[in-house]
Amino acid sequence: MTIKKLPPQLANQIAAGEVVERPASVVKELVENALDAGASKVEIDIERGGHKRILIRDNGKGIGKEQLTLALSRHATSKISNIDDLEAIMSLGFRGEALASISSVSRLTMTSKPAGQNEAWSAIAEGLAMDVDIKPAAHPDGTSVDVVDLFFNTPARRKFLRAEKTEFNHIETLIKRIALSRPDVSFILKHNQKVVRKYRAHSAELGLVEQKSKRISEVISSNFIDSASVFTSQYDQVNIAVWIKSPELCGSVNPAQYSFVNGRMMRDKLIQHAIRQSYGQLLHPEQLPEYVIFIELPANEVDVNVHPAKHEVRFHHARLLHDLIVKTIKDALAVFQIPTQVANQDRSQELDLTDEHQNDVANQTQDQKSVEPALQNATAKPAWLAEPNHEYQTAVAVTEIQKTELVTKSEPRGFGQARPNASSFSGLRSNAHSTSHAGNDAVAKSNFAANQMHQALTQIDQNTPAQSSERIDLTNRNKNLAGLFSVLFVQQLRYAYCQIEQDVWLVDVQQYAKSSTVNSQLASGQRLTKTPLLVPVRLKLTEDEKRWCTEYLDILSANGFEVLLHQYFLIVKQVPAILRSNEGNNQSSQTLPMFFNRIMTQALTAESLVENILDQQAQLTSAKQVTDFLLKKAQQADFITELKDSALKLDAESLLSQ
Repeated sequence: MTIKKLPPQLANQIAAGEVVERPASVVKELVENALDAGASKVEIDIERGGHKRILIRDNGKGIGKEQLTLALSRHATSKISNIDDLEAIMSLGFRGEALASISSVSRLTMTSKPAGQNEAWSAIAEGLAMDVDIKPAAHPDGTSVDVVDLFFNTPARRKFLRAEKTEFNHIETLIKRIALSRPDVSFILKHNQKVVRKYRAHSAELGLVEQKSKRISEVISSNFIDSASVFTSQYDQVNIAVWIKSPELCGSVNPAQYSFVNGRMMRDKLIQHAIRQSYGQLLHPEQLPEYVIFIELPANEVDVNVHPAKHEVRFHHARLLHDLIVKTIKDALAVFQIPTQVANQDRSQELDLTDEHQNDVANQTQDQKSVEPALQNATAKPAWLAEPNHEYQTAVAVTEIQKTELVTKSEPRGFGQARPNASSFSGLRSNAHSTSHAGNDAVAKSNFAANQMHQALTQIDQNTPAQSSERIDLTNRNKNLAGLFSVLFVQQLRYAYCQIEQDVWLVDVQQYAKSSTVNSQLASGQRLTKTPLLVPVRLKLTEDEKRWCTEYLDILSANGFEVLLHQYFLIVKQVPAILRSNEGNNQSSQTLPMFFNRIMTQALTAESLVENILDQQAQLTSAKQVTDFLLKKAQQADFITELKDSALKLDAESLLSQ
């Protein structure tokens, strides 16, 4: 068989097989080119799911007339010029293959005008030949790429395209991911002349956390932001920002899982494994973690030149980055007051890692090392790990969108003016759950409270005048309480430090919420009252779950639920009123699936159902919710009586003198 050189068109079509898999692949390459060109606005116009037309417009730098033909040729790019550039890539594109590959399997027209050029020009390539026609055109500053009849000259590829709706769903998912990575850019997505998604740009002046939080709220949902813990960590030149959802609210279907490295979206198994390991046994087998994580590190520490479509990367110091991610996620999860340690857990068991990634993490299995010893003992450290005196630093981000779980609601009189920041509470990670043996609870609780209160109060400046606090006078409202009540601060959504008259109390809010509900609404066998949902919640069932629902439908109906079983769906129309008492923003669509996932593993009785309802009702998902709950309860006549069963009175003066 004779060896011969392939014609350019055939070579481009072969390359297109790796780069252009479907319409979403075309959108990805063209939108990334727009972002690399400095665009602040990108419009994506799709017709028939991308089968007929894909039009991308941007207001970037544009391409000059003399370079239009070169832009459509293979291995032509403005991103890199030598091997050193290839080893430190910060742009999204760099191969110089995308436009040539796309033009070889479609009818492509690229129109562009740089800011310094008086007129616009179009480059037209038909796909059947390698010739490019250059014609004058009318166009504002920026570039438009119009791709028509994708795969028109490769019928074998075209017949494998899915339905219009399926292909557009892939495009929509892609735009969501890209929009998350660039909150400073506005995106408009249209399908068949109708606007489907529109994300406006957010200024960097807002700060990294608030800027990204606004975009996350737009792309995923405001409920995700409300129920997520925001955490940032930094080690020299490595920065991690993560929005991670409470394990109790994580779902099992279509979870929000987004990871970005240097602004590049990807699904890296190393990152997924680190996050799954951080959750440990906090999730039920059917639950999946939900998160958005941004990782920034030096460009020479990550190799993106692995796959033509750039879906994969390799980290040069993968094990160290893995441990840094684990520590950051565990710190973020700590605000939910749930133990995160899983003893003797093999990292390779939770996710099917490739051999290469398994080798990166295999050295830490039974004896889980923290990040600092790993960094100290590692050899051949990169420059960003070589500094001997660096310490791992973390800080909880505070924004108006997502209040941290360590929030000051009102400053205590006499305790000082300065608001405690995240570092002030670095020692407040509680180990209260680690001692659960009968007979030791009271001692553990007392020791815990004294230690925590001592650490908190000693961090607050006593010599500065107190700020005006939000207090309520209960003299005429509560016969057992004369004076003022205020919430000093909330810790980890579980404990609240409250000032009642002249005393300071540490309140276990979850225990108090549960016991308060029992006393007020379930006394004397009172039945649970139903309340309708604004929008019924539909839960998809497995075969076992369907049998469970059939068996326990009567118990659910008799205890505050109105449910309808239809084929493999459970439709929830009404729920017990107390189950919604903490859902001011109507989060039933999130909390109900988690509630039913939990009870469907049990042999249900009326008593166990009520117990589960109380457990769910006692879950408070924000510091503001905790504070509002306590302020409301403080106005009831039996407030002090109920509080004593769930709180510990503290002596602030003696604690400060220790």
